[in-house]
Amino acid sequence: MAAELPVVTVVLFIASGTLVFILLFLFAKRQIMRFALKSARKPHISIGADAPRELRDEIQRRLGLVQTVRFEPTLLSERVQDVATTVPNHYYCRMKALDAFTNAVECLRGQDNSITLRSTKQTIQLYLFSLCPSAPGTPQAQLVHQFCHAYNRARHNPAIFGDAEFVNYMELLDRVIRLVKTDQQRRLSLLNPAVETEVRLCKGPGQGGEAAETVPRASNMKRRKRPSDNPPPVSVRPEHIEQISLVDKSSGYSSTDHSSSGRGSAERLISPQLSVTQRDEAV
Repeated sequence: MAAELPVVTVVLFIASGTLVFILLFLFAKRQIMRFALKSARKPHISIGADAPRELRDEIQRRLGLVQTVRFEPTLLSERVQDVATTVPNHYYCRMKALDAFTNAVECLRGQDNSITLRSTKQTIQLYLFSLCPSAPGTPQAQLVHQFCHAYNRARHNPAIFGDAEFVNYMELLDRVIRLVKTDQQRRLSLLNPAVETEVRLCKGPGQGGEAAETVPRASNMKRRKRPSDNPPPVSVRPEHIEQISLVDKSSGYSSTDHSSSGRGSAERLISPQLSVTQRDEAV
């Protein structure tokens, strides 16, 4: 009995130790999960966690599009405009100013499809500089800064925005729109340079017919050389007389222009005459 007691004690000690270890492990795991969920910015259970994969991907895609949603409604509708004109307030000019900028951007997009809408994370200043890339670093940048200041005053500044501020705002808006249009026309002229054309009359394949041929000519094309502009060829004189005699005796033609040389042709013309005179003397 005394020998069996230590064995039971050892078993109880091991079992109690294992139980304490399991309890401590579960408690530590629970605390770790609590701190992890508190520090995380996402919800405890993600939306669509138990949904099928295709549906879960579609849910995540639509949730990702929320950051890109941008909608600027028309502030001055007919009903609001009627009420705003009857009741004295200082918000009427603000709403007209914001609607004027929105309408101006829509007009620009109607004329040029390459103009995009302003993103949610893009300020008015960055948006205008993207429409007019040549403005930064030039005197026109000051005009953009002035308009952005007037726009922020009309939209966010609690100070009074009356008729005088609205007139100044519209003048700046008109100058900015003209600046954007001028920059767009300049960029289009650089991408598509004007090409001058000239018409040449050349003989056609028919009998005595003339055909007109249109040839593109760039503005910076160099003037073509005329035949009279080319210098006349310089004839190279042989250095020795022996060279002339060898050429004349060999073929009687020059190797450059294939025309009869003076000495060679004279010898060929004289030899038949000598033969005729010899025949006369013999007769």
